[in-house]
Amino acid sequence: AGPRGDPRLGGSDARNGREGIRTGARMVVSMDTRAGGTLLIGIPRNLEMVPIPEHNPLSTVWPNGYDCGDECLMNGIWTLAEGRPDLFVGVEEPGRQTTVDVVGAITGLEIHHSVVVNLAGFTALVDAMGGVEINVQERVCVDCASRADGSIRWTRGTEQWIEPGFQHLDGRLALWYSRSRAGSDDFSRMRRQRCVAGALIDQADPVSL
Repeated sequence: AGPRGDPRLGGSDARNGREGIRTGARMVVSMDTRAGGTLLIGIPRNLEMVPIPEHNPLSTVWPNGYDCGDECLMNGIWTLAEGRPDLFVGVEEPGRQTTVDVVGAITGLEIHHSVVVNLAGFTALVDAMGGVEINVQERVCVDCASRADGSIRWTRGTEQWIEPGFQHLDGRLALWYSRSRAGSDDFSRMRRQRCVAGALIDQADPVSL
């Protein structure tokens, strides 16, 4: 392959009523700048014992990686770093920097750029494009959550699904397709996130955006 850039895309669940930032979706986008090919690599949010490279100040606290059992997960790295401003003197966004450093250590790639998109920003981006075409592979519920017994409850009282097949999704539906876990699991959600990210890359018109 020709020269590549490896920007990282991060999805943040920050919104009113939530404390801190948890990167619910992390993807490395590796692009061949000559041929235009794109590779998407998803990093699980619940990955344990993630490595913290020596050049990152947080490694002085966690020299063997972020290792304290199932309480120390990848999606907590941002908040962990933000909680130690004493270690990151002069660093404007220690959470972002540390998340990028950890993703680079996991993948073995040098991350050249990073973009963080929150829920409202993602919705606005898709709507600005006029929606996105997705080949839906599995039925996904909308405005839903899982009960303790594994069944689905409808948070707005109305049952709604994104059905399999080619669908034109607006920002709200694309967000639910990307992040819904009710009746599903993290790995299925990660596949859907890569699908949506790939479709956005393929279908975006840089000039109009």
